[in-house]
Amino acid sequence: MRIRRGDIVRLLVASALIACLAACGNGGGPNATGGGGGIVGTGKRVVASGEVNGLGSVIVNGIEFTRSGDPAVSTAPILLAFDNFSTASEDVLRSGMVVAVSGSYDTASGRGSYTRIVYSPDLRGPLDNGSVDDVAGTFTLLGRTVQAGAATIFDGIADLNELAGRQNQNLELEVSGYLDARDRIQASRVALKSAGFINGPIQLKGAITLLGDGSFSIGGVNVTTSNATFVDMSSAELALPGLVVEVRGILAGSVVGNARIERKSSTSGVSAGETMRIKGVAAGALSGNSFVMAGPDGALTVTTSAAAFLRGGNPADAAIVAAGARLEVEGTVLADGTLAARKVTAETQRRVRLEGDLTSVNLTAGTLTLNGVAVKAGAGTAFRDNRKTPQQVTNLTLAGLSPGDHLQVIGFADVNGQVVAGEVQRFDARQVAILQGRVTAVDLAAARLTILGVTVTPALGVELVKGGASYGDLASFAAQVATGSTVIKAKGTSTGSVFSASSLEIEQ
Repeated sequence: MRIRRGDIVRLLVASALIACLAACGNGGGPNATGGGGGIVGTGKRVVASGEVNGLGSVIVNGIEFTRSGDPAVSTAPILLAFDNFSTASEDVLRSGMVVAVSGSYDTASGRGSYTRIVYSPDLRGPLDNGSVDDVAGTFTLLGRTVQAGAATIFDGIADLNELAGRQNQNLELEVSGYLDARDRIQASRVALKSAGFINGPIQLKGAITLLGDGSFSIGGVNVTTSNATFVDMSSAELALPGLVVEVRGILAGSVVGNARIERKSSTSGVSAGETMRIKGVAAGALSGNSFVMAGPDGALTVTTSAAAFLRGGNPADAAIVAAGARLEVEGTVLADGTLAARKVTAETQRRVRLEGDLTSVNLTAGTLTLNGVAVKAGAGTAFRDNRKTPQQVTNLTLAGLSPGDHLQVIGFADVNGQVVAGEVQRFDARQVAILQGRVTAVDLAAARLTILGVTVTPALGVELVKGGASYGDLASFAAQVATGSTVIKAKGTSTGSVFSASSLEIEQ
């Protein structure tokens, strides 16, 4: 199916788990062929670039995509670009991957059908030894700085603390996320691929920092161009100021050869006058009716002189634009590459993350209970065993879990408030409990709040954080919370229906 330029509605997104998701029913799964009742040919053509928020069907940008039934569509429409591997199975996708989905969707139902899905990581290669700063939440990979936060999903490794303890093991990591105005990767997903990596295939994205004769540098990596293949650009364009490129090649020491070099920009493939919807991370507050936002392929300047500001579906003001805030912008691409916004929206999120020791499993109901939260595990839930001892289970299922197993769950709350798991990972025992979700109540008199129906009480000396700001008391912290919409990550200990928090962090 050919997508005509004039028909495309651009949705370039930098969010983590999306708001207002419903459980993935009605024909999901890797063999689904329907498009929500024959959407192909009748719905809007779309290229949606954003995080995978749910599986079973593929949820991206709040649209639940199932595979198109169009006979002209490839039998292997999902491409893992780094591996140059095409497949029909949606099982290769993971929550937090930033993907590009081509297809169509019905605006009334919010359902769509895909003809192609492409996943290409921002970084793939060796972790720089000694580079993990678990206090700042950063590490470097191929000389590129990666920022992890409350919304970052870890796959194959529990969190940044574990990464810090293993940072001298020549770990090979894969990072997906968004390129901010400081040329850092704001990570949506960090996955452990292997240990003992020395030289081999790598991928990186970023601005060229130094251009030489027959080579250029990104971060601390030198890329030779003598045997390079250029995509959507010529070698002469390497000299353009601020140019962002994606490089895939073979690393030997600190030099990359046999490179595939592709030009990237925040409005790649979008012409002046076209409509674009982009979700991203704001670099700061408004300045002269404009602000800068990080998207999957770099920074984008957004002008707001004619924009309406919304929080969810309700009117708001320009205060929603703040450093670290995740926003959705809809507007028109101008000739200079900026976006003239019609709407700037701060969405109410339904993202959920849980970590702790499993309390119980109900195979009849298809649920597990973790940190006092009942979690539904359906056909779209991916299970993975990351334990070192005892031996890992290759095909882990809900039935293979036992009370006391240390789990990490990534998912979302559906329209009825039911938590639905996208991924369940099992790890070796550790003294960590995490409860992350929307705040539904704050009781300052009792010094407690409610997250996902669980009572959360701040422990003595609790750390209260929002972005780079810290708060000395619960009242000043609670002033930053909008019940029903603000997502908080609580870290501490869980006992029954009560969670004692040593730290509370607002996800922006």
